[in-house]
Amino acid sequence: MNVRLLLPLLLTACGGRPEGRYLFIDGEAQQIEFDRVELVFAHPVGDLVPTSTPSATTAELGEQILMKREVVGDDSFDAPLGQQLDLYLPPEVIQNSGIGAYVLVVATRGGEPVGIGEFWSFERDAADITRFQVPLRPYADAELEWWGREADGGMPNDCVRWRRQDSGDTSTIAIGRGGDLDCDAYPDDEVDCDDRAYCDGAGGQGCSFDKAPCADSDVCLLGKCFNGAGGEMSPRTCEPTTCLMDTACTTDACDPRLPASEYLYCAAHPSTHLDAAILVKDDLSLCAQPMQIELPVAGGLCANPTIEWAQLNDGGWSPFVFDVRASTDVPTTCILEIRGPSDAPFEPHHVMVSVDVSVVGSPVDVSRSMFTMGIKLGGHDDACPEPLVMIETQDRVTLGSCLPVR
Repeated sequence: MNVRLLLPLLLTACGGRPEGRYLFIDGEAQQIEFDRVELVFAHPVGDLVPTSTPSATTAELGEQILMKREVVGDDSFDAPLGQQLDLYLPPEVIQNSGIGAYVLVVATRGGEPVGIGEFWSFERDAADITRFQVPLRPYADAELEWWGREADGGMPNDCVRWRRQDSGDTSTIAIGRGGDLDCDAYPDDEVDCDDRAYCDGAGGQGCSFDKAPCADSDVCLLGKCFNGAGGEMSPRTCEPTTCLMDTACTTDACDPRLPASEYLYCAAHPSTHLDAAILVKDDLSLCAQPMQIELPVAGGLCANPTIEWAQLNDGGWSPFVFDVRASTDVPTTCILEIRGPSDAPFEPHHVMVSVDVSVVGSPVDVSRSMFTMGIKLGGHDDACPEPLVMIETQDRVTLGSCLPVR
């Protein structure tokens, strides 16, 4: 896209407005004066933003929107010092160039950022002159992070994450590169283990991820994935550790090249699994004492159980904590324990648990397998009696057997 077709519009006495669209960048309401603007055009591509950026933030992200940047470069424009600016967008830019559904605007003065704004949904089919208004807010009040390792032909720190709070609601947008959404210079296809997890490759060291689908395997596996050291573009490698549930491998719905969190979320839902209905209070919150669920394991012991994945809410976090341990009385049974705040309504969740097991007939050498457990709302009782939920002994969780990927 030739973004240089976007020009600051200078109106003169002998000329009018060219036909087309305009970005009207407006800092008047906040008394923001600027002499330069930078534009970042993007398209939405997902709903989980990178969370392992250099800041390693743990803040609540709320609703998340991940976008791919349409232009990599210095899309900046000088302007006369003032509080408002019209940028002209010729028709060919809007209609033919894939300018993006979204633009982030950063206004600077004397090289220092002073304002930030955004606009969604360009109207591509409007025939009349249209001004897309971009109100600026103070840059100093914005929770932003710019990051990115320099890649071939690219620039460093060209990706951005913006955590916003409006009317009490939190949301986060992130804009990454096409083919490198976490902006760590590891291409997403075949090289990067997780395109939502930043790896800086510092000191010539690569990165490893303990829980990742072995996307390049012919067998349905979870394992430890390695990025190349020092930014090497060699294909990723995966050391298998655990058989995934069989139903995760016999459906075309889940792509193992997805980031681990997205793949496991997908794999949990179409799978055939047991559900436990737990007791909640009348306001749907959990009782103060931990809720416990007995999980008999089919064909094996509950040896060294581990939570591999627990479902989060749409904001990428959860107030509920899941733990698992082996029963001291029945060695073939695992005990899943759920804890949470007394004022948070519980929603249905899925949890994936792995245990040590000898996988008979497995085409690969692994020592663990996993199962999915669904947890749904049961009865209501503010008295909170003994919170043990029993599953009938004839219903046992079924472990994965490392089936070939369909």
